[in-house]
Amino acid sequence: MIFLEYAVYISLFIIGASMFLSVYRLLRGPDFEDRVVALDLISSCTIGFIAVYSIKSGLKIYIDVGIIIGLISFIATIAFAYFLERRTNDG
Repeated sequence: MIFLEYAVYISLFIIGASMFLSVYRLLRGPDFEDRVVALDLISSCTIGFIAVYSIKSGLKIYIDVGIIIGLISFIATIAFAYFLERRTNDG
């Protein structure tokens, strides 16, 4: 059981560091495409964080929240890609 606790804490640290770097890329840019990828990575990190927290707490209901965030993130990424395609074709 001790190994699982260490793995959870290490995973939370790595996911937190990844989220911090993603927020940095979101704020610094330089392009709109970089910001879209950073938002997608932030949502993926959030799903990972929720999954690890679900393991830590033992409550399976959080997995449903992660699935919903994943679905919304997928739709948002498709919308951004459609917007970028329209923007490059128009101008």
